[in-house]
Amino acid sequence: MKIRQGFVSNSSSSSFCIYGVNFEYSDILDAIKLKKAEACCQCGKPKIDDDEHDGSCSSSELIEEFVENNIGNNDLVYHNISDWDQVYIGKSPRDMDLDETRRQFQEKITENVKKIFKEKLNIDVPDNKFEIHEETYNC
Repeated sequence: MKIRQGFVSNSSSSSFCIYGVNFEYSDILDAIKLKKAEACCQCGKPKIDDDEHDGSCSSSELIEEFVENNIGNNDLVYHNISDWDQVYIGKSPRDMDLDETRRQFQEKITENVKKIFKEKLNIDVPDNKFEIHEETYNC
């Protein structure tokens, strides 16, 4: 019998470590749908979005569209795990500036994520939702 000595890699899995938040798809989808259904304050009719899709997108496509348009442009990363119906948003501790403390790093991410979700989806993200997430998933 051959015994493997050393690191063994499985190319069908991926892992990550970020400081940030974890959302279930349903939380974000409900907010997206509510945002799209908001009535215009002047006429009371539903707002017409500039989105190019016709409403036939799947849940994972809507989530992907939201995070690509709002998260990647804000110095944050995301891991969209459609098999689990979850998305992780934050930043890797490896990306912390050399002169930055852990507290400063965490406060910057917390502020950035809260601002995006409040402005874009009117979601107030509680402080206790922010933590270090370490996950491994199948690709």
